[in-house]
Amino acid sequence: MIALLIEDNFDEQEFIYPFYRVQEAGFKTLVVGPEAKIYKGKTGFSWQADITPADVDTEQLSGLIVPGGY
Repeated sequence: MIALLIEDNFDEQEFIYPFYRVQEAGFKTLVVGPEAKIYKGKTGFSWQADITPADVDTEQLSGLIVPGGY
């Protein structure tokens, strides 16, 4: 499982591309945000965070992606 961070005003391209590339590589993508809620990107696209950092079992993670932004 690979964790992918998200926050309000995220850059959609920096988020969506790695999200699907990780799945194509055979991993599950776990979207991690400050709260388990829906976050809006720069252009209004939105995505749901699966879990908060406090609830992540790091033993289950194979990697972490910190997408860029602005």
